[in-house]
Amino acid sequence: MRTRVRRPATSAVSEAASEFLADPTKADRIPGAKRAKAMKEIEVALAAAETRAKSGEWGDADARTLVGLYAWCHRSVYDVIPVELESITEFRIASRAALRVLHERFEDDAAAAAIFIRWSWKREKERADWCRANKRDRNRMGWRLQFSDRQVTDFRVAAAGRVAR
Repeated sequence: MRTRVRRPATSAVSEAASEFLADPTKADRIPGAKRAKAMKEIEVALAAAETRAKSGEWGDADARTLVGLYAWCHRSVYDVIPVELESITEFRIASRAALRVLHERFEDDAAAAAIFIRWSWKREKERADWCRANKRDRNRMGWRLQFSDRQVTDFRVAAAGRVAR
């Protein structure tokens, strides 16, 4: 039989208050410290994507830059950077998905992947504009759809001159 060690009686409020008022000596205790690091990742990717979009040079772009291009296009269509990419973990998962699509579906041709992303967002803008004009609500395009096999298939169907619009 186990005996339980009782802690001194303290209220949950006083524990929470003392934790809140404790001296934040570690970076992880400072509110927003982790968010700031993650935003730096997405901001670097956005800057790289914007530079490449202006120059048209995508030849050696990496997966993080493609995620930056996704975020840049997202901002241009919806007027906001996707909040989910503020998380460093989510940004890295999105980068892995972009890397997989780049490697498996575009044979490491970043220029072709950039054309695919541009096509996706031209289509998304048309759909979003139609929904606004017709007062319809719809889900936005997240990074999971952007870097999915389903989206790549739609792109290939459209490139072959079929419907997939």
